[in-house]
Order: sequence, then structure tokens, then C-alpha cells
Amino acid sequence: MGSLTRPTISILHQNLPVSRCRNKGDKMLIVLPDGSRSEIAGNEESIENILKKLGLNPEEVIVAKNGKIVPEEETAGGSDELKIVRFVHGG
Repeated sequence: MGSLTRPTISILHQNLPVSRCRNKGDKMLIVLPDGSRSEIAGNEESIENILKKLGLNPEEVIVAKNGKIVPEEETAGGSDELKIVRFVHGG
């Protein structure tokens, strides 16, 4: 009889907020559309500016800040966690 293997599940592809124990003053954690993670200085600024610095068009992505979808006018910084999801639309 062969050995059983356990299936693995990628958390990056689930619609769950990113959660880690983080302290005040930590860098801001960003999960990019391709699933990679990045940390940037936690300076408070608009999500629109953060997206532009990352080379992402704000009109092509949806951003969740600490697990809640927010508009690009919202600010983020400190130990916030952003998950950026690219959406596809067509006609």
C-alpha cells in the first residue's frame, strides 16, 4: 500500500486578511497581486500614492487594508497590512 500525502493549500490565494503579530513602528506589509510580499516604511500616506510607488495603476486593483476593502483615498502606514488584488474587466 502506498503512503498517503497531505494536500497543501496556498494561503496567498484565499480571500483571507493577512495576519501576523506586528508591533507599532513596524514596516507596512504589502501582499502584491502576484502573491509576493513586500515591506515598506510605515510612513502614513494615501493608498493611491503607495500604489503609484509600486508601479500599479489604482484603477486596475482593489486594496484591502487590514482585511477591509478601502478606497484609494484612504491612508495607510505604521503597521497596516495591505493586500492588493488585480481585477480583470471586459466588455
